[in-house]
Amino acid sequence: MSGFTTDITPRVIVDGNGQHDFDSLSPRELDVLQALVDGKGSVEGAASLYISRHTFRTHVKSIYRKTGTHSAIEAVSMGVSLGMRPTRISEAAA
Repeated sequence: MSGFTTDITPRVIVDGNGQHDFDSLSPRELDVLQALVDGKGSVEGAASLYISRHTFRTHVKSIYRKTGTHSAIEAVSMGVSLGMRPTRISEAAA
């Protein structure tokens, strides 16, 4: 294995409410989910994406709604289980 990958292949997420998939998330919501997977909170994640923390939280709430999750931990767990991985420090610095 040669490290982490941030490549996301759309996959179906099935929960008690029906089906959801990564295709339903906007590119910016995927960026926000990646920031959560990277372990960033709303302040750090917002700063890294050059948006306000309020906008970041709005995207997080949209991710919850679209994926049927109810917390950041649940959203990150879903993302990781579907192939998202933390960004390597060397990639983030580049």
